[in-house]
Amino acid sequence: MDSTPVANATSNLLVQASGNLSVASSALHVTSLSHDALGVQGFVFPGGVVLLSGYTNGVVTNPSALLTLNTVVDNAYASRVVAGQGIFFQAPTIMTAAPAVTSGNAWVNFSTRPSTVPGIYGAVSASPLTPSFLTLQLDPTAYHVRPFVP
Repeated sequence: MDSTPVANATSNLLVQASGNLSVASSALHVTSLSHDALGVQGFVFPGGVVLLSGYTNGVVTNPSALLTLNTVVDNAYASRVVAGQGIFFQAPTIMTAAPAVTSGNAWVNFSTRPSTVPGIYGAVSASPLTPSFLTLQLDPTAYHVRPFVP
């Protein structure tokens, strides 16, 4: 995938639900690294992604809330990004087996250990000769358990 400039690439998406939150794939075809490399049509946003379940104004208000990730969450658009452009999943309980795809130096953060530690992929340059073309590489070092702090 070519990493030409992407709209919203330096922005952040925050989705906060006071109850359960379920993430599914997009109904629209979106060109993304997860689609190109894994063949999965996932939830794609090219900036920082924060998904909160069971929270109101950043405070846990529903300790039994569930965040269910039914598809890959993908915000990979570059091999290097600024701080804060990773992915944060925060809920009392997080259910997933779907992989996460992020930019090369970004992390995928869970507030608590998920039901299954998913495969975490990072964007890397396809080769030194074609640095603007990206591919995915498994990156277990990008998996972290820590809460989102705005």
